[in-house]
Amino acid sequence: VVLAQKRKPVGRVLDLISGTGTHDTLLVELAMSRADIMASRTRRCMIPFVKAICPTVDREARVLVVDPPEGLLDLTTAVPLRRPLTPEQQAQLLEQLKQGLPVVPIKEERKPPVAGAAAGAAARKAGAAGAGAAGKAKPGLRKQQQREEEEEEEDEW
Repeated sequence: VVLAQKRKPVGRVLDLISGTGTHDTLLVELAMSRADIMASRTRRCMIPFVKAICPTVDREARVLVVDPPEGLLDLTTAVPLRRPLTPEQQAQLLEQLKQGLPVVPIKEERKPPVAGAAAGAAARKAGAAGAGAAGKAKPGLRKQQQREEEEEEEDEW
């Protein structure tokens, strides 16, 4: 998401929310400020997805140009990070901020699955397939896979 006048990066779209009234609404995670970095938080705001405020959407370049009314981007909700930033991470983000680069929260590294657990799950699935449940995954597993795919898409932003 970039501002129309300055082409300055504002943040990234986290979600498109429907059913909030007349128009859809974008949930945008704003680029971090110095105060956000020091407090280990992010800020989110909601932007109406209407032509007057979002005049240009370039899907190929993955850029949304916004021309918000004055004060809209000040209406934010602070969200603490799951893990506080380490002093090293804070220094890295503050340096990016000095260079004029947009600062987005550092993604937490996910622990790789234990090899034995994956092998055990594969064996259980193979056993279940022989018992007539071929191709059916557990609903909880399906939701977990969907969440991981969504997080990978967010990382691409």
